[in-house]
Amino acid sequence: MSTIIKAVFEPISSSSQAISNYQYGCTAEAEILFTSPQAALEATTVPEPAPLPTIFIVGYTYRGSLQPRSMVSNFADIGLPFLIAHRTFDLVLEILPYGRPADRIEQEIIEFNRSGNIGQEMYQFIRVADRPLFEYLLIRAHQLGIRIHSGGVNYENAQATILNRNFINSPERLAAAAREIRRNSEARIRELADAGKRVASFGGSAHANPFPNRKNAGISFVPSLAHDYGVRVRIINLVDRALSQSNNSFKHLGLRNQLTWENLVPRKHYNLVRLSCPNSYLLFWPSR
Repeated sequence: MSTIIKAVFEPISSSSQAISNYQYGCTAEAEILFTSPQAALEATTVPEPAPLPTIFIVGYTYRGSLQPRSMVSNFADIGLPFLIAHRTFDLVLEILPYGRPADRIEQEIIEFNRSGNIGQEMYQFIRVADRPLFEYLLIRAHQLGIRIHSGGVNYENAQATILNRNFINSPERLAAAAREIRRNSEARIRELADAGKRVASFGGSAHANPFPNRKNAGISFVPSLAHDYGVRVRIINLVDRALSQSNNSFKHLGLRNQLTWENLVPRKHYNLVRLSCPNSYLLFWPSR
């Protein structure tokens, strides 16, 4: 673990052993330290001649205030160029609500993909602690030629969920929103993948959990997609220690023994952890 190497390891495939492990939860199967997160991300895609991934599911932990640092900017700076390098030009964002084609939000997304202009309805849904960073993410995506797609809550019902003033304090509304995000993100990913496109998603780790517990089984779309698309899928959760400690968010990392997750946090550099669940990785940022 103390050695920094540039070599990469073989991504786990859908072997019988992997499936057996998957049924009982994820364990940390291998760790490699990298001097850069870019190199760590690249290690999730090799080696050939294994089928190259065409669906990237990237999870992160939200933050409710300006501290600690955000993973949104890290994804904009590191994740987007990584997607481009792997010819992935369609990105599903959980933060944007899922509407019908004629709905204002979907029309604004179409216009954004054409012009790069963020519409007022889009702004309404990025009014979070990371609003400037989501603006930056959208701008960078457009500059790189990445098309944005909605995968969030139901647009027609948003006033009852994410736009409701009591949303954060209502377990019922939170649960309803989580179910909608799971359903809508998965539907959008399938739509794009089945049309022959390489697609990525970026959203909360609860929805990118490779092995959710029974309580959270209905909010992660990973098991279903991993089952149907196999080695075409890569699941990569971006992990910051402080963020994962917040509200016990580490429980969404899919680890069998959640009590030891902090042992995977490096003091410096970037720790890529390959999980025993098929094609699943955790990328840990260093503690500072």
